[in-house]
Amino acid sequence: MAFFKRMIRNKAYLFNFLSDPSIPPDNNAFERAIRKVKVKVKQKVRGFFKSFKGSENYATLRS
Repeated sequence: MAFFKRMIRNKAYLFNFLSDPSIPPDNNAFERAIRKVKVKVKQKVRGFFKSFKGSENYATLRS
């Protein structure tokens, strides 16, 4: 019932993508933007960087 109430309350915002082609129907771009960047110089097991330069590059990309 709570889901149905939220649908009714937010119905003006739910299907905007049908009338406005500039609005994407999903949020995949946003999710990709906030997902952690997978850096090859970062070790998988321990979570440390192999070099200081690698850690600097990672920090630059994430900031």
